[in-house]
Amino acid sequence: MKLKTLIFLPVALVALTGCELFAKKVDSQEANKQVVEAMQKTTTEEHKAIQATISAELSAIDIEYLDSIEQPKAKTETLLDFDASAKIKNMNTETVQMAGNLQGRFSSKLDDVEQSKLEGNAGLYYDAGWLYADYKITTKKTPTGPTVTEENKVKANIGPLDFTQGTEVVPIDPKNTEQLEALLNGLDNINARIIRGELHVTYELTQDDLIDAVTNLFITTFSPNSEPTSEEYATIREGVAEGLNKSINIRTLKIDLVLNKEGLLGKIEANLDLDTFSETKEYNETTLQQEVVKRNKITIKGGFSLGMKYDGDVTFELPDFTSYTEAPLPTI
Repeated sequence: MKLKTLIFLPVALVALTGCELFAKKVDSQEANKQVVEAMQKTTTEEHKAIQATISAELSAIDIEYLDSIEQPKAKTETLLDFDASAKIKNMNTETVQMAGNLQGRFSSKLDDVEQSKLEGNAGLYYDAGWLYADYKITTKKTPTGPTVTEENKVKANIGPLDFTQGTEVVPIDPKNTEQLEALLNGLDNINARIIRGELHVTYELTQDDLIDAVTNLFITTFSPNSEPTSEEYATIREGVAEGLNKSINIRTLKIDLVLNKEGLLGKIEANLDLDTFSETKEYNETTLQQEVVKRNKITIKGGFSLGMKYDGDVTFELPDFTSYTEAPLPTI
């Protein structure tokens, strides 16, 4: 092996690992503070341009059961898999333009029998007050119904876009930010580091982690000026655990966040494998007592990724809209 090859290998390794070897560790509480601030800043700050990509692959199995999970009454399975991207430039001006695309599939089954499905791709554009859509979608709406493919190009005049609308109600309430930061500070498994000037934070959550974090949040919220004894802490934790275990069971929950150099949320990735539990109750008209009408266990598996870039040079070409006909845009 030549000398220049030997020199190149470690350089390539560093590049492939995203400079993790030279990452600078960050205190977890400081990272949590920056994460909360980034969420607040991202939802309130105005931008001239945005580029976004999002993808997801999720499955949800909803089991309606009788007296126990081992006695299923019905099972509904839902699958969602999609990739989407969007670019917006000249935001909050009269020349705002947008171009986006989406491709994916959605399907549902009841007791392993396919009930419906939707798959295809679509383009979505905005220019000079008009919203345009071109799409090719295949649908099946009932178990015995036909599979239909529809392809079209449509447009609708929706007027000017105002991206500043709603900014007064979007910001996170200060009380909620404090609670969110307290909740994050209650987590144990946090890996925060600076890579190329960006803050990377990884949260890995187990069921016990969630119970501990909610317990600490409860104490911080309702007894901020007193430290509970070990017996009091154990009692509070036991109550929290009882409530959470009835509503959620986490096997895997990992979230990766990237904050860019401007302190804005640049990327979110999540992987999850968990169960949620719920009960539907109604009043008995005769006895006036609450009765359980339905119990459900939903198992959610999969992951999603969201990437955001702000401002900078955003370029794209809009298609020729002469063949688009004016019509109500499709609802999916």
